[in-house]
Amino acid sequence: MKNIQPKQAGGFFLALMILLLLAGCDGGGGDLADGGIIGTGSIVGTVPGTIIEAFGDQGQYFQVTSVDDNTDQHPFYLELPAGIGFHLVMIINEGTDDEKIVIPIAFEGADMQLLSRIILTVGDEVDLGHIPLYSNRDEIPDTSDPDEDGILDEPFILDENDANNPLLQLDSDDDGVDDYEDDDHGDPSGKHDDDPQDHDNDGVPNKYDNNFSPGPNDEDEDGIDDDDDENPGNNPEDNDDSLYWNGKGMHPAGMAWREQHGDYAEHNLDNCASCHGDDFRGTPLSDQVGCYDCHDGPDPEDEEDDEDKD
Repeated sequence: MKNIQPKQAGGFFLALMILLLLAGCDGGGGDLADGGIIGTGSIVGTVPGTIIEAFGDQGQYFQVTSVDDNTDQHPFYLELPAGIGFHLVMIINEGTDDEKIVIPIAFEGADMQLLSRIILTVGDEVDLGHIPLYSNRDEIPDTSDPDEDGILDEPFILDENDANNPLLQLDSDDDGVDDYEDDDHGDPSGKHDDDPQDHDNDGVPNKYDNNFSPGPNDEDEDGIDDDDDENPGNNPEDNDDSLYWNGKGMHPAGMAWREQHGDYAEHNLDNCASCHGDDFRGTPLSDQVGCYDCHDGPDPEDEEDDEDKD
């Protein structure tokens, strides 16, 4: 595995009014090239000190580090583009040669099928609860790492370890059936069975699978040809890159948009007004949510002024 510098995760608790503001225009957003929904969702939970990686269908790669809050359950917040399948891998003891553990994550459907691909929709916040990962190699079952290299050859199944199954919280294809019960598990396209990041469907992404042999044009060894790979070097993507928004339809939801929407509004107020109203006090398209719900109009400096008055 390449040496990848971890990034510090941000906090993941948002105020109710901020979430309402970020909901934006009612209805869907625009479309990605593969038919996915433009915008973001998020995955939260707690872990021992851990790096969390996410590998996407078109070669996207995201990474966060859990926040050390002086407990044994460190929170993390991972924001991902909606409408794209992602595999999660968690790494314990990064930077150590003898104790580093690479742990692919999986979960079961109602039909007991082992699954490892998560598809978020705009505004989703999936809570995995506390994930009690192995903290040292002595805890790993022999069947999970027979070659004792610290890279698990079978996934860590959330359902069997008192963590939350994400499929119970998702309806990725919006058919009214949660992805746990849904026969296609939220993906009518069938990528759960023909997975670009897990060619043998064993729950271990190609990147870490001993049974996978990369092709000659696959720098990051994820099974996606570099000519088709959106991130052929598996460089951690910044929140700026995770928005995947072209200014049409509903804007993204989540921490990244919360932090960036002021800069966007400063240069594109006409676009904001199309849903939030010429007076920025909201319209039916934005569920009557406007700039004045959280601060005094579209000037972000007014929010600080209001807080000072309080």
